[in-house]
Amino acid sequence: MTGWGRLGGTGAVAGVALVMVLGAGTPSAALPAAARPGAARQPGPAWQAAGGIWRVVPTVSPQAAARTQSALFGVSLAGAGDGWAVGNLVTTVANPQGGPRLVVSRALAERWNGTRWRRVAMAQPVTEHALLQGVADLGSGDAWAVGFTGDVAPGTSFPSGGLVEHWNGTRWLIASTPGSSAETLNAVTGTGPHDVWVAGSMNLGAPPPAGDNTFFEHFDGTSWQAVPGPAGNFSEDPVEVTALSAVSPNDVWAVGTQNPELFGQPGSLNLAAHWDGKTWSVVPTPSLGNSSSQADVPTGVTAISANDVWASGVEFTGCQAASARGSQLAAGGRGPLLPLALRLGPGGLRRLPRATGQCLVPYVLHWDGKTWSLIKTPDPGAFGSALEGITALSVSDIWAVGQTQSSAAGPVRTLTEHFNGTSWSVVPSPDPGKAGDDELFAVASPGGGQLDAVGGAAVAGDPCLTDVSGTFCLRTLALHTTSG
Repeated sequence: MTGWGRLGGTGAVAGVALVMVLGAGTPSAALPAAARPGAARQPGPAWQAAGGIWRVVPTVSPQAAARTQSALFGVSLAGAGDGWAVGNLVTTVANPQGGPRLVVSRALAERWNGTRWRRVAMAQPVTEHALLQGVADLGSGDAWAVGFTGDVAPGTSFPSGGLVEHWNGTRWLIASTPGSSAETLNAVTGTGPHDVWVAGSMNLGAPPPAGDNTFFEHFDGTSWQAVPGPAGNFSEDPVEVTALSAVSPNDVWAVGTQNPELFGQPGSLNLAAHWDGKTWSVVPTPSLGNSSSQADVPTGVTAISANDVWASGVEFTGCQAASARGSQLAAGGRGPLLPLALRLGPGGLRRLPRATGQCLVPYVLHWDGKTWSLIKTPDPGAFGSALEGITALSVSDIWAVGQTQSSAAGPVRTLTEHFNGTSWSVVPSPDPGKAGDDELFAVASPGGGQLDAVGGAAVAGDPCLTDVSGTFCLRTLALHTTSG
């Protein structure tokens, strides 16, 4: 296969944790700003799964006593005491036109110092939403974060461009990239200060014209340049890159979905692309499903060596988004698609007519230097489970994280799985929120047995849960272990 050509239809889905929830009702609907007395209970290190290796470490969940929302979608560690996690805070601001306050998303970053997470101020687009989805920590004075922005105005809830921010050792600054007005950026990776990649999806019809492949961008230490992706007709089969991982400047992997469109439209299949130092090319990958009610979504990738690469994923089968679960800023501007976080929330998914079995099927992909293979991983949820991130400590020590659900209306629980060189198994993980929705969106390791996973938890007693009917409420969540 020479390009991102059509591989056949599967059920459609776009993005994984790529959408920010803006609250109940229309995008301009108000979330009351006043905080209620008493802070919501925050997860702490004492909350640990019985017999598990994981412990919850405190994170800074901004405005935790207010009717707001925050979550962490990406994490990266340069060392045992040096890491970054990024996400967003959904809050409200005054409406310049008067009337109800506007719901907005602000970029959120927290830094790990080996003991605790602390919030670090991000550069915020003045008049736009901002959400960060991925981060690459290249050293104490060099980190990159990516996401997207969106217009803040009544009736507006779509992205208006990609967002790239750089940590220079002192502060975060917004970087100017060639495609920032046309992209939604989902992933970032790098091998050093002179080799950084970002990728995501193209807003079809925005410059560059539809059909252009330039949804990859590269930083050489001096400037950013758009790099053509694999050849293909994006006006017919749009591609969304969901994750990146680099072995060397001449060996970089991207995974994502082909045709990430609306539910009910032709669906998505796994796709992998490889950079050899000169060009991006598609490498064929297997998929679980091939019908209009199935969609395979790779969610993370970790490259150990040229002959050993792993990707995490989830297949949606016989399911579609339930109605009336709040408004959102849809990745890529292709429609009101719910994030995986929202779909996995109790009531967030419903089965299609005559569909049976599980709605969600977790899997991993493995590259052995010659071909990609697909492996179904343990699924502890009767309704289904999803893997949203993956990392490797060694060739026989691979970890993936996500969430699991016993029924469509049942609680969502954290999920961690481990590969020991022979097989995958579920490892117990804590669910500190106590309100039926605890999810992990990313995991990273600096080596030495250390693992850090991030996500969100719906915390029992949270004003957001009790006062904002229909809103999907999360607070930042982090798990840590040195026994990986």
